[in-house]
Amino acid sequence: MNDSARPIANKRVALLVEQEFDDGELFGPLEALRTAGADVAVVGATAPTEYRGMQGGEITSTISVGRARVEDFDAIVIPGGWAPGRMRMRHAMSTSSETPWHTQNPLLQSAMARKCLFLPK
Repeated sequence: MNDSARPIANKRVALLVEQEFDDGELFGPLEALRTAGADVAVVGATAPTEYRGMQGGEITSTISVGRARVEDFDAIVIPGGWAPGRMRMRHAMSTSSETPWHTQNPLLQSAMARKCLFLPK
């Protein structure tokens, strides 16, 4: 497949995951991003860890939030469901790195309270 058919080839996307994510809001964007050529990292509080969605879908994190750095990604996807609230409440998702994710990008401060979001840099 040539790059014109893969419009975001070589772009890195962080897909934040937590228990009880909305399955459609995680797997739909994940498939679309990968089809378009993005390198998607599934970022969880710990990795590798299996997370289960509200409709029973499962996904395994590929990198922990403590090892992931916002500046390494071109975009961040936060699926809806109960996941954003759990991310805000989970210590690892908000304070495990030297500078928490939600303070590294001002959009994340409010994004984790919303439904499925795609946040380009």
